[in-house]
Formats: sequence, C-alpha cells, structure tokens
Amino acid sequence: MQEVTKIINTAIRKSAEKRQNPISDKYSLQKATPEDVVEMSDLYNEIFDTYPFPVGNPNYLRETMERHINYYAIRHKRKIIALSSAEIDQKSQNAEMSDFATLPEYRGNNFAGCLLARMEEDVKAMGIITAYTIARAISYAMNITFSRNNYQFSGTLINNTNISGQIESMNVWDKKLL
Repeated sequence: MQEVTKIINTAIRKSAEKRQNPISDKYSLQKATPEDVVEMSDLYNEIFDTYPFPVGNPNYLRETMERHINYYAIRHKRKIIALSSAEIDQKSQNAEMSDFATLPEYRGNNFAGCLLARMEEDVKAMGIITAYTIARAISYAMNITFSRNNYQFSGTLINNTNISGQIESMNVWDKKLL
C-alpha cells in the first residue's frame, strides 16, 4: 500500500504540470469502427495477459461497440498503436474512461492524454456530466494522466481486479464535465 500512496502523491503533485494533448500529424486519432475489432483485440491480447472484460475477443468488442461503448484508436501508418474506450451510461449521465493500451514501442508520447481529451470532448457533446476511471493503482502513467487532466482522486479499491495476470488494486478518479 506504501507504493500506491507514493503513486497517488506523485500523480497529484504532477497535476500542476499540465500537458497539451495535441497529436502529431504522423498519427491519426479516430473513433474505432466494427471493421477494427480484430486488430483491436490483437493489440489488447498483446498488452494484457488477463483483463476484467474480454477485450481480446473481437465479438465482445463489436457487441459493446454497437450498444454502449465508444472505442478510440490512434494509428501510425494505418496500424492501431493505442486504444481506449468510453463506456457510456446515458441514464446516469456518466462515462467510464477505460481500456487504455499502447504498444510498448510507442509509449511516452502522451497518447493516453490525447485519447482521454478526445473521449471527453465526445461524451460531453452527448450530455454526459461525469467522467471517471478505475486505473491500475501501480501505474504511474495512468494515474498521472488522469490527475493532469483535472480528475480528482476518490479512493483505492484494494485487490479487486484481475488484470495483467494478477489481482491488483485500482484507483478511482472522477471529473465533472458539465
């Protein structure tokens, strides 16, 4: 738990170091389509040994895409290199910003921040009031990404998620959009 506290404190401290979220013209960012689900599942399977939802299954991605989840992809030379999702609950007017994955060779380019900014823009236009995430507590990068984008730390869920082959704690971050 000491490491988790250190990560939270680092994320909150770094929130003052705002980063712009522009994407270089070498890359493109767009909402994913059903035609992308096989490539998406391949990327998720490459990044995660296990995941709380079957994001490595193209049928699951297609089905959720048709119902309530908007997936977003960053491409480099037409290849998907980073992904995320906004799981939308219209009735409760909230969206979970989740499923971030970037191929290792492309990390460090603030793609999560770019994806998050685009997702916020889209869900805000849909009338979504609150965005939140449940981020891996041991991930400096994801906790810092949400903190830098004005999300508020709301607590830690201890040992509650099977991700990347082990049970991990998750940090909850939320933000009022409207």
